[in-house]
Amino acid sequence: MSQKRAVFVYELPEPSRVRIRITHKARRALVYRTLMDWQELQAGTFSVEWDGLDSSGNPTNPRNTSVIMETEPLLSKIADPSQIQTPSGHLHALHDPNRCKELGVKIDSPSRDSMLSGIIRINAHMDAGRRGYGDIEGHGVRIYIDGELLYENEEEKGPDFGYEIDTTQIGNGRHMLSLN
Repeated sequence: MSQKRAVFVYELPEPSRVRIRITHKARRALVYRTLMDWQELQAGTFSVEWDGLDSSGNPTNPRNTSVIMETEPLLSKIADPSQIQTPSGHLHALHDPNRCKELGVKIDSPSRDSMLSGIIRINAHMDAGRRGYGDIEGHGVRIYIDGELLYENEEEKGPDFGYEIDTTQIGNGRHMLSLN
């Protein structure tokens, strides 16, 4: 089945930092893919294309996805940065740009298209160059099956980590494992 492409057109009335993510419609913490990660843009009209795939190249269900666009003013345009309120509670422009970006997480096991049953171990690691502030403050790690949150740890410190999941609580069939 061929995935349809989508083009998102947006206008910025002033220079801004922009992040555009594809998320699960009902669970916005489940990020399928980041299309733009706090890129600085001038005022104007822009477009970004999405191929309908998640960050691992899997097709997503368009009925279960949302596009989330966040913007912040450029730091050079802010008289008093402490007065800026954002949905996350902090201004990303104040962070080290090499650290303030989407995490790079990869599932090592189970492998894609594995047949699983009983208690399974999910092993994953974070790309050393895309750990953000995690080596200092820890990461929030979430494991989802078919968009349903199964596990959450807000204080994961290591670049390598693993969790056990009881698959007997999940119906038989094909399922999508997501971690972010």
